[in-house]
Amino acid sequence: MRLPFLIAALLSLAATAVHGLAGHVETYLPFMEIVMAREVKIAVAADWHAMTAFMLVSAVAFLWAALTKGAGYKPIGFIFGFFYLAFAGIVAWHSYYWFADPLVLSQWLLFAPIGFLSFFAAL
Repeated sequence: MRLPFLIAALLSLAATAVHGLAGHVETYLPFMEIVMAREVKIAVAADWHAMTAFMLVSAVAFLWAALTKGAGYKPIGFIFGFFYLAFAGIVAWHSYYWFADPLVLSQWLLFAPIGFLSFFAAL
């Protein structure tokens, strides 16, 4: 068993739960009540659910990579690791740029370890 992938799977599943449950109530629903163009709301809704799906799919992929034999785990580690590190960088940058504080949008503190674990496990 590849322990870094197992940890990444559990963290990704936790991120999915936080995003899909707590984030849905605290962020998504209030946002959908704001008066703005319907197209903007639908675009944000699609992005929100795409992120939820990505985190859930990555959790399943990490679990598979943790348990599988052979070299098929390497692309999973590098591809999903890249995306998680990209998400971490984007969120941290926006938090710092808009709030002058990288901790206001703290999601990157979960995305970065998942990305690093995934890359490390793929080596």
